[in-house]
Amino acid sequence: MDDSFSLSESSVLEYSVPLTLSEYLPGEPEAVPFYPAVVHLGRLGDELRFSDALADFRGYVDELTDAVVARLGIRQTDQFDFMDNWLR
Repeated sequence: MDDSFSLSESSVLEYSVPLTLSEYLPGEPEAVPFYPAVVHLGRLGDELRFSDALADFRGYVDELTDAVVARLGIRQTDQFDFMDNWLR
């Protein structure tokens, strides 16, 4: 996913490819795949900041993260391990 976002940022690949690849994230139990997604989706959000597409993009990101938020909550606690706390 990281490479596909990088290729899209350099206009070698359509953004539809990494966005489609990122659709598996709601079911991902591990934190590691989220890091490149957070970085690249953050950059893309910055690029769309003044675009009419920003609302749709935010909805898409919400869909990707809703399952993680539901599973972990938003408050850091001692009950979870470091990676779970990082995902919050």
